[in-house]
Amino acid sequence: MPWRRVGRSEDFPAGRGRPVFYSRWRIAVFRAGPRLYAIGHDCPHQGGPLSQGTLDGPCVVCPLHGWAFDLQTGRSVNVPGASVPTFPVEEREDDVYLWVPE
Repeated sequence: MPWRRVGRSEDFPAGRGRPVFYSRWRIAVFRAGPRLYAIGHDCPHQGGPLSQGTLDGPCVVCPLHGWAFDLQTGRSVNVPGASVPTFPVEEREDDVYLWVPE
């Protein structure tokens, strides 16, 4: 089953990202407002850690060079053609689960 428990709800505070590394996958999980989002952890520009980026509305901004990615689609909002993968994430009771491909 590809759903994996990645922590407690309290481990994912509002407005911040958290890295989740599972198998070969490097994923950044964010709580923006009441929702959780999961995107690829590494910026395609120079591998900046998106989990350490800042949230700007529905986007995360890479801490290295300012590339911004929509949390829902993974597409860059300021660099045409750039994107990161997105992953399903959900809360069940007080736990957070992430769908990680095999």
